[in-house]
Parts: sequence; structure tokens; C-alpha cells
Amino acid sequence: MDVTHPSVGVCLSLLFYLLFVLLRAKLVVFLPKTLGHNADETWKWMNLFMSWIHAFVSGSTAAFCFLSDPGMLTSDLIAYVTPTCCVIISFSIGYFVNDFVDIAVNKKLGLMWEVICHHIAVILLFGYNLVYVTYIGYTVLGLLVEINTFFLHSRKLLQMSHTPRENVLLRVIKVINLITFALFRGYVLCCITYGMYVYREGVPPFYYYGLLVPCMFVLLVINPILFWRLLRNDFLSRRAEKDKEAECYVNNNSDMQQANGVRHRQPNGVLH
Repeated sequence: MDVTHPSVGVCLSLLFYLLFVLLRAKLVVFLPKTLGHNADETWKWMNLFMSWIHAFVSGSTAAFCFLSDPGMLTSDLIAYVTPTCCVIISFSIGYFVNDFVDIAVNKKLGLMWEVICHHIAVILLFGYNLVYVTYIGYTVLGLLVEINTFFLHSRKLLQMSHTPRENVLLRVIKVINLITFALFRGYVLCCITYGMYVYREGVPPFYYYGLLVPCMFVLLVINPILFWRLLRNDFLSRRAEKDKEAECYVNNNSDMQQANGVRHRQPNGVLH
């Protein structure tokens, strides 16, 4: 079976979609007890865990594609095609369609609009590339972003399990999260954007202006917003809290010293 054939790729995407449907139904047994009976938190945890699984599989496979073929980095990523690349793209399409449906069914479209915009952009781009067997190399390059997503969701899953903020594992993941964000979301997306500019003459106008430019615009807008949220929540807010605690400590000590001074004063103002 030639997995690089468009019809095979579409069928694989459907099979992976059904696989995620089945997997979602089996996740109930892994729910942490800390969630209790909160339906909203339970759904959020299951949704994150599904994305965490997808990020691990797709991110590690995308990295494997580049590591197993070092020449891929200097190859024409528009024409580059391998069976492994096509399978992992089908896997990702199946996941993103499944997640889109899950969000819609659970009426979270308004609350997760940035996720929906991301999914629509990815499904359109990946779907076109898979059907026309083109830009496969760039698609796999884009999947390196999922390496950061793995750490992003690891952080959130630990927080939802009520892991203490000072936990060493959580603190390490927060640092790795920012580093992988800059590398695999920032640098990789810049490489793809650069490739769009350099090779724009060889790209069909409909695909370039109708799909690629709008979708990349969405991704380039969403990711800086996400990076700022991570930086603010994981580092800046914590630093502000420490500064506030230090200020309160100084103020309390100052108040105590003043109170002690008043207690030790005589009516004439002379100290004992």
C-alpha cells in the first residue's frame, strides 16, 4: 500500500479520527481524583490529555523524520515526500478534526475561539498538502511545534492535578516550555514564513493567497499572544507576588518597630 497516495492519506486520516474517538471514550479510567465530579474540569482534562498524546506522537515523529534523514534540512521541502511524513500528517489531521468536533459538541466554540482558528488553519493546510502530495516537508517542519505543545500541556496537566507551585518537576517544565516555545514555535514558524517569501513564485496563487497567507497570519498572531500569557502567568506574576511579599514583610517589620518604640516611650518622650 502506497501511503503517499492521496486516497490512502484521506482514509488514514479518517481511521485516526476514529482512533481518537475510541481513545477519548477510554480516558475516563485515567481521570485524576483531584478533579472530583466537576464536569467542566473533567472535559478540560480529557481534552488536554488527548492533545498531549497527539503532541508526543506527532512531535517525536517529526523530529525523527529530520534526525533520520539529515539531508532533509537542505532538501527541497516543497517536493520532499516520505511514507512516514505522510502518515504523521494523516495522524494530525485525524486529531485536529476530532478535537474540533469535540469542542463544537461541548459548546466551547466561543470560549476557545483561538484554538478553533488554529484548527481550521491547520486542517485546511494539512489537508491540501496531503491530497496534492506537496509541501510535505514544510508540513512536517511545522509539526515540530508539537514538541513545545507536549511541554505546554504537561505544565497544565500538572497544575490541574494540584501539583504545588514549588514542585521541582513543574518548575523545570515551565522553563523548558519557554525554551521550546521560542525554538519550535518562534524559530520554526519564522523558517516557514521565510520559505513562503523565497519560494512564492513557484506556489499556485490560489494556495498562496487563499490558504497559506491567511493561515500563517493566524498562527503568527496567536503564538505571540500565547507566549505572553505563559511569560506573564509563569514568571512575571510570580515575581510580582514575591516583590509584594517582600514589601509586606518590610512594612510589617517597620510597623512593629514603630509600635515597640511607642510602647517604650515615657509621656515626656524619653525612652527607657
